[in-house]
Amino acid sequence: MACNGDSSSNSGMSKSLFDRIPNEIMLEVVSELYEQTDLINLAISQPSRFISPSFNIFEQDAASQAKLQAGRSYPVMEECVDFQDYLPLLNIAIEKEYSPEVIRSILEAYQKEYPDTINGIWGSTLRAIPPPLHCAIEARRPEIVSLLLDLGANPYIKYNSPWMNWKDEAEDKCDNEGLAHMDCISNGVVIPSANTTCDNSLEAAIRWGGHYSVFGSVEHNERVAISRNCARELYYRVPSLQAGMNAKWIINAFRSGIEDLVEDRLETLAARDDNDKEKQDFKTTCSTFLAELANSRWSNRDFISYVADIGAPNYLIDTISTHRTRYNGEPHNYAIETCRGGAMENATGLLEAMARRGVKLDAEPLKPCATSDAFLCFTDVYIQMLKDGVFPDCPKDKVPEFMSDMLLLAIDGMAHGTLQMLIDEGCPVSLKHVEEATKNDWNRFGRRGMEDVLRSKLRN
Repeated sequence: MACNGDSSSNSGMSKSLFDRIPNEIMLEVVSELYEQTDLINLAISQPSRFISPSFNIFEQDAASQAKLQAGRSYPVMEECVDFQDYLPLLNIAIEKEYSPEVIRSILEAYQKEYPDTINGIWGSTLRAIPPPLHCAIEARRPEIVSLLLDLGANPYIKYNSPWMNWKDEAEDKCDNEGLAHMDCISNGVVIPSANTTCDNSLEAAIRWGGHYSVFGSVEHNERVAISRNCARELYYRVPSLQAGMNAKWIINAFRSGIEDLVEDRLETLAARDDNDKEKQDFKTTCSTFLAELANSRWSNRDFISYVADIGAPNYLIDTISTHRTRYNGEPHNYAIETCRGGAMENATGLLEAMARRGVKLDAEPLKPCATSDAFLCFTDVYIQMLKDGVFPDCPKDKVPEFMSDMLLLAIDGMAHGTLQMLIDEGCPVSLKHVEEATKNDWNRFGRRGMEDVLRSKLRN
């Protein structure tokens, strides 16, 4: 839309006519016929006319919004087709990526009508319109997050959009859902926000940073990467927010790919005294954190090893050997679960961590996992641990026999890479291995070539 004097017409008469239209009528025409962004464009195109002490479009919008709020005139969200038409211009400017200067100008105008605009817009009755800080986070604009913090935005303000359902239905539903608020309340009782769907600014930024998708467009994933900078801005600008980052939120930050926050938080906890409350709270949920690390679909081998090398491993890595669930009736732990889930790189990281920490784990349950060609790095670490006598159920004098059994499994599983690795590591070869390789069954074609390798080893 061309609604400024310079572009309305080249004729002096038309320009004069445009200038003679009363501001109120111009505002009404633009509001009715065009989009909300055109009101912002109109204001910034002629600031001397539309952002002036005598007439300010943004102050007009603030007064209009306050009037709607006072009369409870907002539409029911589920019935409203054009809910965007009711959004404050401040939110629209943030979402549509207007400059920080424009947003600052709108905010200053709004604050004349409602002093605490920066923390709640219109108070506790306007649902589904996030406070500016959360709006900037959802829009993935770290520069606006920084601006709002500079101007006094409260990073502890909570908000959960009624359009979103981040968590399980079993969690308590806060009565303030969709509202800017500081305390979560259910049936008149204040409840911990950790038990609700409501997030403070850092928690919200961490969540929005987790919307990366391998199926998403390049543009989408670039915006997700930018949103992680919102989390970094809040984490490092407001250190007191870090106190709420328990294991659950460290997991969320890890899922979102903000590993520098995870590393910083773990290092901070590791350096504290064991009686520190935050450290103790983290210990109670650290096993869940380790399971998340191990069973993530991404390779976290290096990161798992990192966790094992800072102070945290004393209460993280030791949980690997804790039997918590059963697999086909057989007790197992995170390392076994991770192997059977196919995350061999992560399982390798767990084994490496256990070797450094001296955590005891039986070798037998892991034998089938160590005889697959899926990730030979796991087999390599496993064999070295066998030789080092790490496994209680396989003392060093039993290692040759144990490796011989592994070789039979590798032959049966057509794991050529594992077979060669075992032979290179000194595994004894006998005629029973050759017989297994030449067995006339449906796998004989998959074992082609194994016989020659085994016979060559026997001859030597």
